[in-house]
Amino acid sequence: MTLPLTLLYVIYLLLVGVFVLYSFFNIYHLLRFGSPFIVTISVSLLYLLGAVTLLSTSWVFIGGIDWSTTIDLLAPPTTFFQ
Repeated sequence: MTLPLTLLYVIYLLLVGVFVLYSFFNIYHLLRFGSPFIVTISVSLLYLLGAVTLLSTSWVFIGGIDWSTTIDLLAPPTTFFQ
């Protein structure tokens, strides 16, 4: 039984989509209900900068993976003498 790595890639993209959805929700509430204007803008920009940094870094690392490979889940055991 093999597991294609593309399945993990699709799961990653779904999680990134959820992260982006919650980020829009978070930024909206920061800008709508934040008290001092300069602090709210600063925190929002800091959050966006951190989110973009994390997403771009993960995108660079994920770009180096060959997604056509498969993982053998139930491989027969190998011994030292084989």
